[in-house]
Amino acid sequence: MFAFAIASAVLAATASALPTLSARQNPCNALGAGSTDSLSYNFTIAAIDMDAPDNSTGAPLALTTGPPGTSGEASTWWISTISASYQSDFPTFSLVGGALIPNPGPHEQGLAVYDNAVNPGSELEFTVTLPSSGLSNDATYCAVSDANGYATIAVNERTDKFALCEATGSAYIVVYEPSTTNDGLYQADTCAPKRLRAVRV
Repeated sequence: MFAFAIASAVLAATASALPTLSARQNPCNALGAGSTDSLSYNFTIAAIDMDAPDNSTGAPLALTTGPPGTSGEASTWWISTISASYQSDFPTFSLVGGALIPNPGPHEQGLAVYDNAVNPGSELEFTVTLPSSGLSNDATYCAVSDANGYATIAVNERTDKFALCEATGSAYIVVYEPSTTNDGLYQADTCAPKRLRAVRV
């Protein structure tokens, strides 16, 4: 269990401070009809097979503790598969102005979460640290909703580049455009392409 936590007030302040992308600079527009950089509801994330029907439930995912770091003031977390009994410190997400924001549970306080840059071959990682750290959100996420209201998460203007890959000595983690040339935190030959569904809560 992560020793620190995030206050709802801190999260709200962080979210309200995020700039809203203008129509001209909003990269989500490239995804066409139904795309947006913000959702009006909180959600969990599920990994869906690429050819699965819209109403598939998929595999539940959550923000979990990632690889060990060297900083005493920050830690890296990532999105991974979880067991049915897993209780996440960040049980839901929000999408606000292109930032994918993990929402704190009822007992977290005093920290902030920022999404890290997403490059080919990298895991979807987040930095948990102090609000005064000076960090910012380094990736622009989008959601694309279909005619039935099912929303799919995108980053770097793509919804089809995610995969679940077996982490070294861990569960399966979400990777963007997995590669055999990676940081050694996942095994590329175990990766399976997935879509990331935003499941309204």
